[in-house]
Amino acid sequence: MMNSEDFEDETEMEKESRDAIMKAAKELCYTRKYYDVSTDKIIYFPSITKVIVNYDLLEKATEYYYDEEDEFPSQYSMGLRDVT
Repeated sequence: MMNSEDFEDETEMEKESRDAIMKAAKELCYTRKYYDVSTDKIIYFPSITKVIVNYDLLEKATEYYYDEEDEFPSQYSMGLRDVT
């Protein structure tokens, strides 16, 4: 379980990283849907959690992060995985 002490020294995520994650999430998450007759609801998938756990989001975010030779910061990828 995470303690508040883990987040005390946290700084805000840099803009380029946030933009790369948002662009990748918009492209990968909730892109398909189906109608569930039993609950009378529309289900959207894949969820953001599933995409983070499968590393798909971080791989796609790396493509959008600065240039192709630049790697997405590991502190953010570890943080996202800890949250999910």
